[in-house]
Amino acid sequence: MAFPASDLANANQRVAQARERLDLQRDRIQKLRAGRHDTNDAEAVFRILRRTLETLEGRRHQIEDKLVRAAKVRNPVRVVYSDRLFVWEPDGEA
Repeated sequence: MAFPASDLANANQRVAQARERLDLQRDRIQKLRAGRHDTNDAEAVFRILRRTLETLEGRRHQIEDKLVRAAKVRNPVRVVYSDRLFVWEPDGEA
């Protein structure tokens, strides 16, 4: 089953939101440390947020891979390597 591009956009949004939450939690931990407060619970939440981000990024990669495979079926391409980037060209054209 192919995923529509909107699935990728949603995945990108979820990843961005998870990164924001992780950054906020990192800031909270720093503030707690600065105030000499216990950070154990905040660090546990941070680890959960980090694992969540990793899971969301993995899901996004799955969607990207499926979109690329679907695009190749519709329009087979080959990769031409240049010094700085990959250039995708239709089969038979170079």
